[in-house]
Amino acid sequence: MDISWYMVKGSEGYYKYKIHYSLDGDSWRTIDRTDNTDYGFTADRTSFSARYVRVELVTAVLHNNPYNWYTPSLYEVKLWG
Repeated sequence: MDISWYMVKGSEGYYKYKIHYSLDGDSWRTIDRTDNTDYGFTADRTSFSARYVRVELVTAVLHNNPYNWYTPSLYEVKLWG
């Protein structure tokens, strides 16, 4: 699972997040990545079966953004099977 995080004008940061997945959309399991310290792009080697997947941004540590002129956000997610 590859995740690209939104970056503005060379901004750097790392994102702490959780991956939630489900087969039915009602019962969810979680992979906790709140210990992540990789900047900009993350690649997770995960193994699960799911019909639904969501990524929850818990917090971000942003550099080169002293006045909070942009909001941390997700840019793209790719799931490889």
